[in-house]
Amino acid sequence: MSANQFYEEGLESLQKGDLESAEKWFLQSIEAFPDDVYSYNKLAFVYNERNKFEKAVQILKKAIKVKGGDLFSHYLLGNTYLDKGDYASAIKEFNKAVQIDSKDVYSWNSLALAYKLSGEFDMALECLDKAIFIDPKDIYNYNSKAIILFQRGQLEDAKFVIEQALLSTPENHLLLGNLGEIQIREEDFKGARRTFTKIAKTYPDKSIGHYSLGNLEVEEGNLGNALLYFKKAETLDKNSWKIKAALASVQQELGNVDEAISNYEKAIILENKDCGLLTDLAACQKRKNLILKAWGNLKKAIEIDPSYAFAHYTIGKLYLEQELFNKAQTHFENAIQIDPEDLYALNGIGDVCRCQGRLREAVISYQKSLDLVPNDGHALLFKAECHWQLGEIHLAGQILNQIVQNIDDEFWIEKAESLYEKLDLDD
Repeated sequence: MSANQFYEEGLESLQKGDLESAEKWFLQSIEAFPDDVYSYNKLAFVYNERNKFEKAVQILKKAIKVKGGDLFSHYLLGNTYLDKGDYASAIKEFNKAVQIDSKDVYSWNSLALAYKLSGEFDMALECLDKAIFIDPKDIYNYNSKAIILFQRGQLEDAKFVIEQALLSTPENHLLLGNLGEIQIREEDFKGARRTFTKIAKTYPDKSIGHYSLGNLEVEEGNLGNALLYFKKAETLDKNSWKIKAALASVQQELGNVDEAISNYEKAIILENKDCGLLTDLAACQKRKNLILKAWGNLKKAIEIDPSYAFAHYTIGKLYLEQELFNKAQTHFENAIQIDPEDLYALNGIGDVCRCQGRLREAVISYQKSLDLVPNDGHALLFKAECHWQLGEIHLAGQILNQIVQNIDDEFWIEKAESLYEKLDLDD
């Protein structure tokens, strides 16, 4: 067989989804004709699909040696680095790609994504502006720009970008979906409902309209309605981890913990690197007293992303409940190091100190929480309890009065009144 025949067999295997066979055919094609840059590129694509990123990098570097000015080799290498999480190297390769062809929209798109993921948002927006100038009809560019502006809190700018794009494609579901999210952020719930309903009616076979309506119902506190929309969305897209996670979140709030666990587990099968999913699953498992499973999932979340503060807080809470105070404090401190304004972790350290009888330290930690949120019920109640145990009855009474007067939450009011009765008994 000739090199071209090997290459064609590789393409056919690739179309069938037989990546193992495709790899063998492209390797044979390269062996027969070592200067065929197309075979290198296709082989690298196969390696990427099989998550063999190092091999893909090696092959693409060989392709670039064969033909240094090949746009697609640099583009593929940039995307390989993106998949590896090496954003600096991805930026270098995409910059080389746009130098080869300054009008290649895909390279500008990918360069924008690499800048965005590395936190260089201004550079990302600049790249997207260039892509929009090259192809004003490519909705992806407008959508990506709007998302960045939205995430930066520039709601009016994001809305303007979407409205400009909607002039040419007035019923594009991605644009409409992002417009609805902006309307939610602006608390224009009626506008968001009109937008999401339009999506659901215009695209009855797509899940996004029902999924978005479900999110809107969550924002408005209508969990029963949200559940119905998410279930409808799931029937239209059974492989969406986001829909399954949304279902699980609502079921968790409604107290259907077994169903929530089931949906979180299904979501994690589809997206096993999401720290939030693992942490939420652990919270449900803890409610069912599946402590070891919860602990295991929280450890996984922290291993995936050590900077995810909420996972540190949640595992700290678990250790606190098991009276493993030193481990609890370590994780609460980790959370605070990541986010110095983590109210829950500050309260967590206060709880550790209080449970160990370190009442003065507990008072200091609770006060740090109150410096952030002056009427936080947890910090007020347990700070009052610490003062009571220290014999500082007057201070405790003042704090309990603050709860009753300033906090509109029956749970904390009842707790405060119960503790206040103990103060009276001691007086």
